[in-house]
Amino acid sequence: LQDMLPAGDDWLQVRDRAVMGLFMEMALTPEEVVSLPAPSRPLDDPDQVHVHVIGTANRPHQTRDLLPSPQLLQDLMAWDACRKRLTAGKATPNWFLSQRLGPLSRHTLFQLVAPLVAEAGKRCGEPFLNHVGPMVLRNTQILRWLRQG
Repeated sequence: LQDMLPAGDDWLQVRDRAVMGLFMEMALTPEEVVSLPAPSRPLDDPDQVHVHVIGTANRPHQTRDLLPSPQLLQDLMAWDACRKRLTAGKATPNWFLSQRLGPLSRHTLFQLVAPLVAEAGKRCGEPFLNHVGPMVLRNTQILRWLRQG
């Protein structure tokens, strides 16, 4: 799946690559990704960049700051630069934007994840991974963490 992430040839691919990284590396929920606030300061100092996740209605006590890996940091910085060009200084509270430059929906996130997971499954000999969404990526990462102790 990692090898199948969008190359980043246009702003949607840059966004999708960053979103997939958040699911696969940080095990965020779709609701958390949709509600991620835009960074309050520039992403120009890699040692100071973190992802501030705000607890949701279902998980109010799960507010946390997460440090991205170097690859995810690079993807997030690329997205932030695209986002700044797209919004041209307009205030948009959400970090990730839809094609119409509004907030992302959970449905859009499912549409992003499902085909990538289905194709990855086919390549790995598991052709029955249809209708698999972001929560499967989250749960997979959580299981990896548990197995690592």
